[in-house]
Amino acid sequence: MPKFDVTLYIAQLSIDCVVFGYEDGEIKVLLSKPSYLQDFWSLPGGYVLKTEGTDQAACRILTERTGLENIFLDQFRVFGSEGRVVGSEQVDQIKAGLIALNPEMYDEEIVSWMAERFVSIGYYALVDIKKCEAQNRNVGGSTDLVFIGTGTEADL
Repeated sequence: MPKFDVTLYIAQLSIDCVVFGYEDGEIKVLLSKPSYLQDFWSLPGGYVLKTEGTDQAACRILTERTGLENIFLDQFRVFGSEGRVVGSEQVDQIKAGLIALNPEMYDEEIVSWMAERFVSIGYYALVDIKKCEAQNRNVGGSTDLVFIGTGTEADL
């Protein structure tokens, strides 16, 4: 996998997606669990290319993560508090985990860029779980994407 190229993306702007699906009588949410972090779950997300708008980026990211196209998608909030991520205990774990996972793709400069404060635009999507093929096309295939429902026991 080639080196992650931060110059392709708008600095400090990201997309986080809350992906809802309905199955077996309950609403489920798609979550991401990096293999290189213990007890850490997050929303599937990604970065905004310099050549696309935020809505286009959200569609691209969701298609990459679910295999679905023409997804109902709507922006619901911008997250940008000054303490978001910066100073978090997970920052050092994330940086070390990414470098250990794939040192050819991630070096200190790249993981430092990823660990800076980001303003994130939140989107929600409604999907048919039966048609969804949760995929991981970020961080070198190191993240499990799973739908979690109210009846699921997970270390959230």
